[in-house]
Amino acid sequence: GGAATSAVTFTGNNTFASLSIAAPNYLVFPSGGTQTITAAFTWSGTSTAELVLVSTLLSSGNASTISVAAGSPTMSWALIRSMTFSGGATFTATSSIDQGRNSGITITPPSFGGGGVIGGG
Repeated sequence: GGAATSAVTFTGNNTFASLSIAAPNYLVFPSGGTQTITAAFTWSGTSTAELVLVSTLLSSGNASTISVAAGSPTMSWALIRSMTFSGGATFTATSSIDQGRNSGITITPPSFGGGGVIGGG
């Protein structure tokens, strides 16, 4: 695939009015941290330029949280691991891979296969 060659690392708890993400991109969120986004977002990858969202979760850490109060934030062609989605919005990720330890989001695998948990759950 078209994985990004470097990571964008978030630190601490942050609030964004809006947050646009372009693919390919590798996003690392802090374990136990919360990123609050005021506006519902649409983050789109492709089958050859994916989005990766992961927490710095260690065995004793907590998942990272993305919080949106309302609306329907969506992602496509994303690989998601150790992320909590909260705040009242309805989160969905289509053509995406659930790598485990996620909550608050509906993740649908690509239509041509996939969908299994990679690397344990």
